[in-house]
Amino acid sequence: MKITSIKSETDDTKIFRFKYTTDERMDFKAGQFVMVHDIQVEKDGEKKKVNRAYSIASSPGKDFIDLVIKEEHPGLTSSYWVNKVKKDQEFEIKGPYGKFMYTEDVKGDVVLLGAGSGIAPLRGIAQFITEKKLPVKVFLVFSNKTSRDIICKSEFLDMEENNDNFEVHFTVTREPEDSDWEGRRGRIDYEFLEDSIGFLENKVFYVCGSKEFGTGVIDLLKEHGVSEEKIKKEIY
Repeated sequence: MKITSIKSETDDTKIFRFKYTTDERMDFKAGQFVMVHDIQVEKDGEKKKVNRAYSIASSPGKDFIDLVIKEEHPGLTSSYWVNKVKKDQEFEIKGPYGKFMYTEDVKGDVVLLGAGSGIAPLRGIAQFITEKKLPVKVFLVFSNKTSRDIICKSEFLDMEENNDNFEVHFTVTREPEDSDWEGRRGRIDYEFLEDSIGFLENKVFYVCGSKEFGTGVIDLLKEHGVSEEKIKKEIY
């Protein structure tokens, strides 16, 4: 696949759009991931090729897929993507993989719980439900360190404005005290969930983010009566 556009989302995050270079299309479900092969990076003066898994950050059925990549520290491969990868580069991409997915067979309203670059598959799920105009209520609860780190902020606000069944709730955990941020501050807790989505019953939860974030949110849901089968998780 060839990169046809690169969009800077935050100071350290970019969205890479890949278009197919053959007639073959990837038949994936919203939320799944792909493997990108032979990414050429350099370490200690030596070049080597590595393979990495990335969640698909766009909905199925298009002639492209989006990948959201955030530069991590240390992060040899993510730094390569954010600082060196250019438009028109081609990569071998294999997939789809993973059981973290949303299909029209899922019953109940959907709660998307993400942190940082964990937004990638949740974006794909939100796009899919919105584009298909499914009669499903979607709540996106998105945690970031600061307001400058919120990936796809304007996109989600537009989605909320144009879709009566979509709500977005942001929170930041390390926002400077003197900033002009007027939204919520602090980690996701039960009070925030109750204020954001109401009752936890009759909902399916998709959790994506770091191990610390994912474990904390999943434990919180279970403590308040959400059963294992109602929680889908993608932890990295």
